[in-house]
Order: sequence, then C-alpha cells, then structure tokens
Amino acid sequence: MSACDIYSKATIAVATLLSYRYVDGKFMTKHMIEETRYTVGEEEYKRLMKEFKKSKVNAYNIFEGDSKAWKASINSNDTKLKVKDEYKAAWEKIKFTAANKALKNAEQADGMATRL
Repeated sequence: MSACDIYSKATIAVATLLSYRYVDGKFMTKHMIEETRYTVGEEEYKRLMKEFKKSKVNAYNIFEGDSKAWKASINSNDTKLKVKDEYKAAWEKIKFTAANKALKNAEQADGMATRL
C-alpha cells in the first residue's frame, strides 16, 4: 500500500462517517431516508429530511476526547476510541454497515479489492 492509498482511503473513511447523521435516535444517511419515502409517507419523509439537514451530530464527531486522544489511539496498539454515552446504542447498530460502506467505496476508488 502506498502513501497515496493511505491518504485517499482515510478521506473515504472520514467522508463515510460524515454521511451518517443522528436523526430520531439513530444514525441515517440521506440515501436511507430517501429509500423509506414511500413506506413512511410524504409528510414523515419531509420531516426526516428537515431533521437530517438540521442535524449537527454525525458519526464522525461522536467520539470522546480531543486531538490528543485521537493521536494517542493512532500511535498505540489501543485503537479503540470511546463513543459518547448518548450515542452508543445508535452507533452499535450502524458501525459494521458504515465500515463495510467505507470499504466498498475504497475498493471502487482503488479499482481492486484491498483492505482499508
């Protein structure tokens, strides 16, 4: 893996986390809301989209600590960051989906199946 791979795949991973916003007690992407448009009805769809646009909480900024905590986790063998308590349940439901989405996007950008 080259340095360019690291930079591009890190950007893809961050972009994937930023696409998940906290709406109605769970993390959703805009695409997930659009998929439910016909099952939840037009009014509920509009409400969810409005909340999605207003939401400032995304899957990237739910971790506790400052930049020193991020650097410490990157530079040590302990790579687990702590999720804020109010978002733990919602994060547990989407963490594998988000990781797989980031992996697939990285594979598509790379042109071949590689580890993220």
